[in-house]
Amino acid sequence: MKSTDTKRLHPQIDRKLARIARFTQVPAWHEAWSGLGPHSTDEERLRVCRAIREAGTLSEDASYFLVSWAAENLADAEFSRLSDPLRMLNDFEGCRAFDRILGDLLEGHGEGGMANLFRTDPDEHDRRREAGRLFFFKPDDERKEDATGWLDGLLRVIAARVIASKPVAGLAYRYSPDLFVRQLHVGPPAGAAGPARAGWAVDIESLRATFRRIDGCGWYAVPAEDGGHPYFWIAGKFDGREVFLRLLSAAEEGKGWEVWKQS
Repeated sequence: MKSTDTKRLHPQIDRKLARIARFTQVPAWHEAWSGLGPHSTDEERLRVCRAIREAGTLSEDASYFLVSWAAENLADAEFSRLSDPLRMLNDFEGCRAFDRILGDLLEGHGEGGMANLFRTDPDEHDRRREAGRLFFFKPDDERKEDATGWLDGLLRVIAARVIASKPVAGLAYRYSPDLFVRQLHVGPPAGAAGPARAGWAVDIESLRATFRRIDGCGWYAVPAEDGGHPYFWIAGKFDGREVFLRLLSAAEEGKGWEVWKQS
């Protein structure tokens, strides 16, 4: 697209769609897509993205990303209107509030299948979304080249600051890489030497001192969801990375958890 072209969805997405429309028979969605502009609503953009998917022009993953992306923009607008200070306390609670909004919004717009996958198998949802994203966008070099040596270093720092009668052999953790902030959730694993599954103690002041910069920290004592646990959180910069660290008071169930062990 030239710089004078109208932004319809997103500059890079529009370039791909324009190329498809130029080299194939005019697709059914072309008129609706061409009619989008700066004053179009997020609902209108979502309808166009769904029409593009239904036309079968794109691969399944590319279509999946397009609808998910449009729904996320709509959810983001609704999320920005939240006024609950408890949910907005930190990145993690903000993400959980956004996820609830997105799931409800997908269902409300007839995307029950996507909403169900998003809620029950977020790893598969993320895999499909990322595969589709790469159709429209170049691979994110930062994400591809993000070495995990810093992650081992931070887990080692946490383990060294656990207050226990003997050295900690391992920690349960879940790592969620993101373009801007890397989320790390940590809790004691079942059967690991050191803190018991029911709870643990950490020298917070000593842990804070290992961060190059602290943007915020606090104790979240009122879980927003059933089965949640209180946790301490730190947002800041560690080893050159923007990190949101969440230390759970007890082990948490769910997919994506791994066990880090002292080497």
